[in-house]
Amino acid sequence: QIPPPISPKQDPQQALTQQIDYYFSLENLIRDIYLRKNMDTEGWVSLSLILNFKRVKIIINGIQNSLESDQEVSSIILETVKNCQNLEINYLNEKDAESATIDDVNLRVKDNFEQWLL
Repeated sequence: QIPPPISPKQDPQQALTQQIDYYFSLENLIRDIYLRKNMDTEGWVSLSLILNFKRVKIIINGIQNSLESDQEVSSIILETVKNCQNLEINYLNEKDAESATIDDVNLRVKDNFEQWLL
């Protein structure tokens, strides 16, 4: 099931959460070979990869239009990822949720990541 189109009335943060959750859903992982090819041996993919997906870029563009700075956008993205239900977050470079930047974040499906490795 493809996520519904982004409604102008929908909160962009909520839309971003739903979209990222969708990428890590059973429905998507069954056929998303590109995402699976980009997983490392432990199932992790970089947040940067996800942020380059077309639908995500559209949502982020909406967020950027309502904010003053790129730093705010990064903070919102990092906060939004924490609200996703279908994934685990791994902070790299000895960072944590407070100090991480987008480049310090890897994501993987929450349950049974092994079954999605190629």
